[in-house]
Amino acid sequence: MNDLNCTYVAPQGWRRMGRILISRLLAAPFVALLLFSQHKSDEHGLNDLFTGAIGLLLVHIGLRGRIWATLFIGGRKDSSLITEGPYSRSRNPLYFYSGLAVVGVVAASGIYSLTIIVALIYWVICHFTIVAEERKLRVLYRESFEAYCAQVPRFIPSLNPVLEPKEASFSPVRFHATYRDATWFIVAWLAVTTIHILKAKGALPTFIVLP
Repeated sequence: MNDLNCTYVAPQGWRRMGRILISRLLAAPFVALLLFSQHKSDEHGLNDLFTGAIGLLLVHIGLRGRIWATLFIGGRKDSSLITEGPYSRSRNPLYFYSGLAVVGVVAASGIYSLTIIVALIYWVICHFTIVAEERKLRVLYRESFEAYCAQVPRFIPSLNPVLEPKEASFSPVRFHATYRDATWFIVAWLAVTTIHILKAKGALPTFIVLP
């Protein structure tokens, strides 16, 4: 796979802005449901413990993966097709690990149905984004990109050994930006967990009960 060498085309700015806008629009009803709904089994403490622990684990794995992927692609995505590190297991590890972190934050709410809905919406958005990016890469690079696709899955990482160089350079600016993003995921998890605890104690009103 190391012999693959073609230019990686970054998503267009308007496409990135569109994803951000869609994400913010979808976040509004989620916040409303989070504030005014509750899981029907919240009277049982095991649900709080389970969802909180699973959510924190997913956030942890997701943030580690985001930083790992960013260190490999940051500053090089416009000049070469990245096939090492996390990109030797998944063609889109940044999307995958970001999804884990997002699901982890929502899971802290203790509302299973809401967690599943958010996960599905995230997957749909990523699917169309990835398909659009791959369409351009296939037109430009044909056999070389097809060879990469044949070896590495599109989204969910494989269990194949990770191909990593002995040494690698990275962009400090990109690293610090990713680290700041990771901090916001942690803040979001803490906020959702706090709201969940307050609702369980009756400090916040509940108008909707969800499965």
